[in-house]
Amino acid sequence: MIFLTIPQVAGRLKEFRDLVKEVVRSACRTALLEAGFTPDDYFYSGSPVNPSETPGGASSYFMQEMDMDIYGEAPDKMTYTEQANKRAHCNRLTWYIIMISGIRYA
Repeated sequence: MIFLTIPQVAGRLKEFRDLVKEVVRSACRTALLEAGFTPDDYFYSGSPVNPSETPGGASSYFMQEMDMDIYGEAPDKMTYTEQANKRAHCNRLTWYIIMISGIRYA
């Protein structure tokens, strides 16, 4: 048996946490794109996301198959109804993530 010190365990847990955050972020971005919405940080992120380097391999496949021009100019404004629909979709994603996190502890 290999016994790890507390700093080693903490380091591995941090790596796992960062990996999970990136997987969830990638999945949420893909879910928004599939629903026809543009993620808020899609056009303005400081570091562009390379789908081949992210853990979400399925999202990179989806991005190749999209019908819309994802590299075009950002739309100037969304209507109130579009904003409300996007907010509702994000809210459902948030509650799904919370629910899955809760199942982990049950």
